[in-house]
Amino acid sequence: MQFKQHILTDNLGVGIEIVGDLAALVIRDVSFGHHSRDKVLILDWKCGVVRAELYTESRRYQSAIFLTPDVVLVTNAHERCLEIWRIPSFSDASPASFPLVERTPEVTLGLPAIHAGFMISEFACRCAPNPILSTPDDQRPFRSSPEESIMVFHLNIAPIDPRIPVPFIFFAHRRTFLNLLLLSERPKTAMMPWANWGPPVTRWLHARAIPTEWITTTSGSRYAFISSHAPALPQQVVLFDFNQNHVRKVAMDKRRSDPPYRGVFGQFLEEVEATTNTLKPQKLWQRIWIEDKPDTYEQLKVFKEEVGGRLPYVAVKSKQVYDFHGILMDDERLLGIKKSRSCWGGEHRSFTFWVNEHF
Repeated sequence: MQFKQHILTDNLGVGIEIVGDLAALVIRDVSFGHHSRDKVLILDWKCGVVRAELYTESRRYQSAIFLTPDVVLVTNAHERCLEIWRIPSFSDASPASFPLVERTPEVTLGLPAIHAGFMISEFACRCAPNPILSTPDDQRPFRSSPEESIMVFHLNIAPIDPRIPVPFIFFAHRRTFLNLLLLSERPKTAMMPWANWGPPVTRWLHARAIPTEWITTTSGSRYAFISSHAPALPQQVVLFDFNQNHVRKVAMDKRRSDPPYRGVFGQFLEEVEATTNTLKPQKLWQRIWIEDKPDTYEQLKVFKEEVGGRLPYVAVKSKQVYDFHGILMDDERLLGIKKSRSCWGGEHRSFTFWVNEHF
């Protein structure tokens, strides 16, 4: 597959997500003042064809995530918004008409307004697993629902001098954006203000001490991280669970004075001892709490309107502390990563926990 983009190689930024036969490829020009070259290409990677181009008049793109196999969400840092696009149907289009060009998203969702003198310098998102076109036939007892999975957004808000960014992370379920797409009655060109959609369905974190270079930090409704101070001063691993059934269960256990998450976080991790290459059972989780109070990050004098994210979650911390540089995860395990000076994948450790339908 070959196609030309008028961007110098040193200024070219790319991102890609694949679902079925389609790939969403984000092309961006990272040089100052050339955001008009940013676009999202929809590729039929099996046939080697660019099926569509998606872009608005004013944009600075970094990430595109599939909400369904025919709907993508794109982060637009320049307009401080999220764009939800329907991928055009290709069934009636002739090959000579490709790529189809779409200029207007179905839904545009505004972020909280920021004070004058600030700008969004980075705006990326990630979600796992991706939507699937068919049900896998393996024998796994547990599999996360793509529709109910949590999306994580990395947001750097900087003064005019972007060398001093204020990092934030916020979360929302993929289902939230699908519901907004179904329920939206606004004209395509109208941006939905933050206060009209964001506070009840999002949760924000100040990310000053959270590593953001790792991309596979969520799986299903869970998000895992370790403080960026960990390599120098070992820290606990933290796991957030945004499954609202789990939130209600833990809240009910708390009211009844029952041990929360009985039988689940009582399990053991199995950590590989580097010296003996044997499994060493250790108790994993030690503290459980619920966060259901609204965010108050407007007090940082970055936002000029109330953020007010109220999406509740259950959180746990590991019993042990670790010196990892980052945490990756999937449905069945957490993976601690250590960076070496010679290469990224040099030294690593791993530990696992098991999940099931009752988790």
